[in-house]
Amino acid sequence: MRFSLYSEIQHHPGKTPQQIYAEVLEQIENADRLGYDVYSVIEHFFFPKFSISANPTALFAAAAQRTKDIRFRTMLHALPYHNPMVLASAIAVT
Repeated sequence: MRFSLYSEIQHHPGKTPQQIYAEVLEQIENADRLGYDVYSVIEHFFFPKFSISANPTALFAAAAQRTKDIRFRTMLHALPYHNPMVLASAIAVT
């Protein structure tokens, strides 16, 4: 059986984006330590009251420096906002 986590990285009042991302990275580190297989997020633009997940590949690059086994998945990329070749290369590099 495989276990994974999904987050929309919601912005809660009273917390800065820096605090939220620090907590998310800690959550990913703990999930890796506990044996979770995948951490997933969705790409959201222009929804600061709902989600601050505008660049999942940057989050995954930061998390990959702190983890060993967990894999990463973006549940949705907003393709109209991307050049497909640039997005594909960013995903491949990450």
